[in-house]
Amino acid sequence: MKFLGGREVPDEYAENPYILEWWTKEHDAAVRTLIARYGWLFVSYTHDVVEKMTDPKIIDRWRSKDPLCDRYAYYNLIGGFALARAQVLGYAREMEPPRSLTCEACGTGFQEVDSSHRTIRYVGGRVGLRCCDPCFRGIFFEEAWDYEADKGKVDRYMVELARALGRVPSQGWERSVAWSDITRSRLAALVELCAQGRPSTASVKKQYGSWLAALIATGVLPNGAHKGVFGIRTLAKDGHVCNSLAEKTIDDWLSDNGFEHTKEPRYPDSQMRADFKVGGTLIEYFGLIGRSEYDEKVKLKRALARKHGIKLIEIQPKDMASWDRYQARLAKILG
Repeated sequence: MKFLGGREVPDEYAENPYILEWWTKEHDAAVRTLIARYGWLFVSYTHDVVEKMTDPKIIDRWRSKDPLCDRYAYYNLIGGFALARAQVLGYAREMEPPRSLTCEACGTGFQEVDSSHRTIRYVGGRVGLRCCDPCFRGIFFEEAWDYEADKGKVDRYMVELARALGRVPSQGWERSVAWSDITRSRLAALVELCAQGRPSTASVKKQYGSWLAALIATGVLPNGAHKGVFGIRTLAKDGHVCNSLAEKTIDDWLSDNGFEHTKEPRYPDSQMRADFKVGGTLIEYFGLIGRSEYDEKVKLKRALARKHGIKLIEIQPKDMASWDRYQARLAKILG
C-alpha cells in the first residue's frame, strides 16, 4: 500500500513491542485526526502531537529501553510507527489523494504535494491551502522578508497591512489569520503586499522601537495606545476605551454597522462588567480563555447571564481569527 506522496513502510513497524507498551487508542485517534487535517504530510507532525499527549517519563523510559533508539532518531521511530499503524488500521484508505489546485492569488495551477510542510502548518492544514508556495512565501518564509527596510517602506507596509486585513494588525499577524476563511480579495491583497519582501518585525522595531509605536506613528492607531496587562489599550472610533485590539475591532464594527452600544455595562446584582451591551444583549470578548483564574470569572459571568435571562454573546480569539466570516454570524445574532 502506498500513500503519503508515495511513501510506505513495512507493516511490521507497527509491531514494535516497546512502543506498544504505551501506545493507546487515543494515540490512534490522534493519528487519524492528523491524517484528516494534513493528508500525506501527517507524519511530519506526529511526534509533536504524540509527545504532548504522553507523559514525558513514559517517553524517556521507552527511549532508554528500545534498542532502535540507539540507531535512529526517536521522533523518526514515532513517525514510522504511526505510519505503519495507519496502514494496518486502514486509515490510509480514508485519506484523500493529493489534489491539483489553482492558486487564488496568481491563478496558476499547482500540485498539493509541492506545498512545503511549513506552509501547510501555518495555514492550519490542507483546508487553508489556497495559494501556491511562491505566493505564500512572502507571508510565511522569514528568509524572504526584508530585514533592512527603510522608514518609508515600513510606513507603507503598516498602513497597507491594516487595510488588507481590515483590522489593526498584531505583531506576528500571519499566525492569527484563519487562512481557510479569509476572503479571496484580502488573501490576494496580503500576497501582493508581501511579495516584494515584507519588512520584518525586527526592521519595524529598528525604525520605531516597538510594533505598538509603529502602529501609532503611522496612524493605524490614530488616537494613541499603550500596552496594558491584557493587551494593547487604545481608543475605538467612537471614543470608547478598549483593552485590546480585538475589543477595538468589535467596537469599530458595531459603530460602522449602526449598532448603538454601551461599553462595560454591569451585570445585574454584580460589580462584574461585560465588554459591550447592544439592546438587551451583552457581548464579551473572552480573550484569555484557558487561564484558570480567568476561566472562573467567565463561569461566573455565564451564570449571571443565565440567572437574569440575558442573552450573552461570547467571542473568543478563534472567532477573531475568522473575523470575516464571524461578522455575518454576529450581525445575524444581533438582528
